[in-house]
Amino acid sequence: MKLSPKKYAESLLALYAQYSHKDVEQAIEHMVRYFTRRGKLKFLRMVLQELSQAIRKQHMHIDAILTSAHEIGTHAQNEIQHALTERFSGTVTLTHSTDPDLIAGSIITIEDRMIDCSLASRLHSLASRLSS
Repeated sequence: MKLSPKKYAESLLALYAQYSHKDVEQAIEHMVRYFTRRGKLKFLRMVLQELSQAIRKQHMHIDAILTSAHEIGTHAQNEIQHALTERFSGTVTLTHSTDPDLIAGSIITIEDRMIDCSLASRLHSLASRLSS
């Protein structure tokens, strides 16, 4: 049976909850050796990314990126952060950046989701519908 990186990560978290630190450390060492011998370092990297994401979820910490066409005030950022915290039931850390190519609006990236409310995206969508 072939396991996904996410399943390996979930298994490691389950080990951590049930066994001693030393046992978990040994299991991780065996896993690293196993994937290294088989030249599966890319897969190992995916397992570690999944593990990192699972740990953040377990501690209910979520990173979000708000990209907007223009600077957004602290009050508006706090409101967005509060709404995301309620929606995702965890502590959200919001990082803001600007991208003038968006023309207007914003994009919120949270975990593997993207909420695109930019004018550039809407114009692109409209242009593709008109060309069909």
